[in-house]
Amino acid sequence: MTKILFIDNPEYLKADDVIWFDVPKNKRKEDLISSIEIGLDFLVGGTNWDSLEENLATGEWATKKKIVLNHKGLPSLPERDLRIYLSVLSDNSCAVSVDNQDIIFSEEKIESILN
Repeated sequence: MTKILFIDNPEYLKADDVIWFDVPKNKRKEDLISSIEIGLDFLVGGTNWDSLEENLATGEWATKKKIVLNHKGLPSLPERDLRIYLSVLSDNSCAVSVDNQDIIFSEEKIESILN
């Protein structure tokens, strides 16, 4: 199950059985998608939302049962792309082979995400 968490100090979630990736604050969707694909070691690459969604959904790349995508801030994407990104994460990121997936945003960013 995918959970979106809003916490400021997520380091307590780090463990040996966790794939942990600190998502950079990219300004372009292609850079954001590419950094996630490289960071999570996806088997198939691409720089569009469909490729990110498909890779997250299949889970073929997952070598551990828990994944954490840690966001220290919102990506600096145009509003339309940011909404698509959040939708991909919340709707489709629970991979078949992954038991637990956390998407983390700093608490201070809650208003930005909800507005």
